[in-house]
Amino acid sequence: MNKMIVCRVERCLGCRSCELACAVVHSESKDLLKAVLEDPPPQKRVTVEAVGGGGLPLQCRHCEDAPCVMICPTEAMHRPSETGPVLIHPERCIGCKLCMVVCPFGVISLRSDGKGVIKCDACVERTKAGQEPACVAACPTKALRYVSVKELMKTVRQMAAGRAAESLAKAEEEAKVQRHKGAGGTATRCCVTVLVAPHDHARPRNGAWPCHPAIGHDAKHVLRRRACGAEG
Repeated sequence: MNKMIVCRVERCLGCRSCELACAVVHSESKDLLKAVLEDPPPQKRVTVEAVGGGGLPLQCRHCEDAPCVMICPTEAMHRPSETGPVLIHPERCIGCKLCMVVCPFGVISLRSDGKGVIKCDACVERTKAGQEPACVAACPTKALRYVSVKELMKTVRQMAAGRAAESLAKAEEEAKVQRHKGAGGTATRCCVTVLVAPHDHARPRNGAWPCHPAIGHDAKHVLRRRACGAEG
């Protein structure tokens, strides 16, 4: 799929608003007050599982090599297009439950009448109309997001960069503390990993800088360790 539903677990309250919205959007009436009176009652396609003090909404991941599609004997489980979600032909489903057995996420359920299975369809009608999936739109803390792979990877890189910057700042602060202790006569040495250009020929008194084996001395930028402390 070009886009996917992802969850920022730290924001999830476990309120189950996503479950309610999912059931309503798959009801006959599409209206909350009317849906509760329907018989059979509408079923959700997303399940919030307890994780620590919060929750994690789980729904079909629409796998690229979907085991449910491969094992379905009647081709009821199918993907209409290469970039689309995995969908179900209700009239073809014989209720053999093989898809439930092979699903690694456990997100395929029996219909309430027992005559087939149901699962998340990525709110395909809503997304075609330019809307977010119902569960994403209903999330009060925006823990659920509907993003492209490119957007997701950008977010991951930004988070990784933030953690790296935080770690480096912490290491530099510790180096200052160690230098201060070293000035008082305590033998200390603290190393911080930095990127330096090849023209920086500074060397510690005790030998050459160690070079990262995956980069080599002839690379434009060489990974070296700069000694931040000295023996007192």
